[in-house]
Amino acid sequence: VTVNVKTNSAKIYGSTDGSNWSLITSGATVTASGYKYFKVTSTSKYCVLNSISVVYTAGTTPSLTPTPTSLAWGSVLQSSSQSTKTFDISGSNLTGNLSVAVTGGYSVSCGSSISVTSGTPNVTTITVTPPSTSTTGEKNGKVTISGGGLASDVEIDLSMTVNAAYAVHYYVNGSEITGLKELVASGGKVSSLPDAESCDAVNYPYFVGWSTTNFGSTTSAPSLVTGNETISSETTYYAV
Repeated sequence: VTVNVKTNSAKIYGSTDGSNWSLITSGATVTASGYKYFKVTSTSKYCVLNSISVVYTAGTTPSLTPTPTSLAWGSVLQSSSQSTKTFDISGSNLTGNLSVAVTGGYSVSCGSSISVTSGTPNVTTITVTPPSTSTTGEKNGKVTISGGGLASDVEIDLSMTVNAAYAVHYYVNGSEITGLKELVASGGKVSSLPDAESCDAVNYPYFVGWSTTNFGSTTSAPSLVTGNETISSETTYYAV
């Protein structure tokens, strides 16, 4: 913006919001950028605003912004199912298509490239699928987007920690009740032992509790568990 006034005693102020003003110069002419509002004061009896001109130049630097810049699945149990997560991208002045690389066993919905039209990406939301939880440990990865005239790569950090867990099975009358199966962290305990209703009391009317011993394979009454036992391996409970 160039402001020219017909007196050297003028003070020219600039503001971005129309409320807070900054003195730009004390003089007849000022050229400044970044301001939306201007005002002129003068100690002279007459102060004539000769001219004001505004020139806007659009940015031409290629840019790409991801939101958010990281995705975290946190701590999860081994062999558990994990949902996908997404991040958005917005870009401008891109000069060509974008290349996408993913590490850590993760995968993305856009594949290995993103097409660009009129300087902007044709994909704005990218879905990330986490790696398998069949093994324990840190599952860290990264989505890297490059090309399109970007001065530097755009990166989105990915993380997940898989903790050891064991399956706990529940059997009634020799058959597993699959709906009761649960995963328990190594060293943890079951959330609660299922009650008679969960075991279908109609088919098992004399249910008294659970045991780690299959009643059908022993002639002595099996001892019952309380549900307070530490789980350190795959475990099967039998209805008694």
